[in-house]
Amino acid sequence: MQSFPVSASSCNINFPVVHQPCTVFKPASLTEVSKLILSSPNKSCELDSIPTFLLKSCLHKLIVPITKIINLSLSFGVFPSHFIHAHVIPLFKKSSLPVNDLNNYRPISNTNIIHI
Repeated sequence: MQSFPVSASSCNINFPVVHQPCTVFKPASLTEVSKLILSSPNKSCELDSIPTFLLKSCLHKLIVPITKIINLSLSFGVFPSHFIHAHVIPLFKKSSLPVNDLNNYRPISNTNIIHI
């Protein structure tokens, strides 16, 4: 199956930049972030700078900066631009449908787990 790299810049779409800080949120804890990463599937995306299984094995060294990035992103209302990329893969809905009709496909967006 072929994937198509897609980003905001390659689509020529102007997304609004929102810099609205979260005024009320409970910062993520090291334990919460660690549980989320460890419960993620081991499969990786082409956009991942580090394979998920390797990230998990090094998580004890990386959990503090990862959690800090998450909490800063939430508190300042800024999403790091290198996370706004996806590989979009067209997935065929049903084998009984005509393959040449694009409406018979649904897009699957693979995003990276973390950019280190």
